[in-house]
Amino acid sequence: MMWLILITAVALGAPDTSAPPSSLDRIAVIGASASAGWAVVVPTKPGNEPVPVHHAHIDLADVLPAVLIDITPKITDHANSFFFSNPTAIGASEMSAAIATDPTLIVGIDFLFWYAYGSRPEQDRLPLLEQGLKELERFDGPLLVGDIPDVSAAATVQPIAIISTRQIPQPHTLDSINARIESWAATRPNVHVVPLARTLHSWQRGTPPDLNGHQWSKGIRIIQFDKLHPTAAGLVATAELVAKSINDSIQPVSIQADPTVVLTTLRGNTQERAQ
Repeated sequence: MMWLILITAVALGAPDTSAPPSSLDRIAVIGASASAGWAVVVPTKPGNEPVPVHHAHIDLADVLPAVLIDITPKITDHANSFFFSNPTAIGASEMSAAIATDPTLIVGIDFLFWYAYGSRPEQDRLPLLEQGLKELERFDGPLLVGDIPDVSAAATVQPIAIISTRQIPQPHTLDSINARIESWAATRPNVHVVPLARTLHSWQRGTPPDLNGHQWSKGIRIIQFDKLHPTAAGLVATAELVAKSINDSIQPVSIQADPTVVLTTLRGNTQERAQ
């Protein structure tokens, strides 16, 4: 009996040596139409059609597992293509849904976009951004958030543009917005800014991605006809950018850097689901 008491006492007093949860155990994706994969599809049947007849929609939450190899995180998708219609309400709803999943990492690469863009007086853009930052402050764990790119070229698309000039911040306002995001993140060790503005500017000029040790081939179409949303390859590039930020700022991770391999994996996944 004495031995049983001693063993129990030792067991109760032993330190907990179980490993803490990885920052990649449970990833929640929040954001707007880029993260939601607006009009991004991959074929569900083998073939080389430019626009596959049999296809499935994919989003950033679908692509990340094909890029972050050797791990199997639980990824939940809360991104919404209609974010533009009501940023404050949709942003709050997305954050509530993401937090409810008890995430170990939140990825919001385009979450702040419509807090900066939209049909509103120029002087209202920075105050609205503050509301977006307040939403992000509801989560105190690791957070990846993108800065705001210049997509003013999207307003010039003919015959019809998806975004209008009145929705686009003035250059000086956009500079102030991005400076505010940087200063806000600088005081929060768990927040890491993904350099979406600089990176997208390079892609817009036709420079192929060079991410995670892989130089992409020239001529790969990254941005759709609307000069706003990523193509399937562009969504892969976005996931690669997220993976790089994870590896550089949060924890080391194995990355599949070849977009051809990632796209093949995605096609295989959709074909498997279609069977």
